[in-house]
Amino acid sequence: MTEIPQLVQSFSRNNEDLREWTERVFTDLLSDNEFRWLFCNTLSYMEHIGSYKIMATQQGDVIDYPTLKHLNEETGHAVLFKRHAERFKGSGLDYAESQLIAPAYARAYFSRLEVSMVRYFGRDANYRTIYLYMSLIVEFRAVWAYEILAECIEKAGLDFSLAKLLAEEQGHLNSMVRRLDADGQFSREQVEYFWEKEHWLYVRLLKAIEKSRGVENFKHVGKQETVSVAYSVA
Repeated sequence: MTEIPQLVQSFSRNNEDLREWTERVFTDLLSDNEFRWLFCNTLSYMEHIGSYKIMATQQGDVIDYPTLKHLNEETGHAVLFKRHAERFKGSGLDYAESQLIAPAYARAYFSRLEVSMVRYFGRDANYRTIYLYMSLIVEFRAVWAYEILAECIEKAGLDFSLAKLLAEEQGHLNSMVRRLDADGQFSREQVEYFWEKEHWLYVRLLKAIEKSRGVENFKHVGKQETVSVAYSVA
């Protein structure tokens, strides 16, 4: 059985260079009334994209209980962030471009990661395997980033708990590893390959968020900084 804590520790070590930058961006966004609700609505949007991708790719009579549970909880996370976004804004919100931060980059984070997996496994690959790997890699980032966000929220003195969300995201991560193991599809080498792809996409997204805030004071030298991508932002 794969040692999940060791994987989490490895991911954390691999992203140590991003921790201070991420904390600074999150703190800055939460400190501004306007950007606070924009940030929460963007997180809601990203959770919604994740839940939509599950629904779009995992259909038919083969869908199982863990997948339905995953879909339900990701939708719940979108609702959680939407509720707080509307509370901070003081009015209802949708996902219009004007109510989001760097939405094209948020969409591209998922679409480019998914494309990298389709290219890796081939277009005839089992979409269950791609779904499990896609979810696994995103959950590593979600657990890492939401732990930082929870600390920033506490320091800002905001009435906003991520405890339940974090427990569910950790549960998703554990579930994906177990299911890939059970299918005989788990590979540490593949995980590390997709970590590198995701690392670059996260850096790209964080830079776009920072730029939208008018703050570009961090020069990151990271993995795949000069990688060219053959498809457009989607």
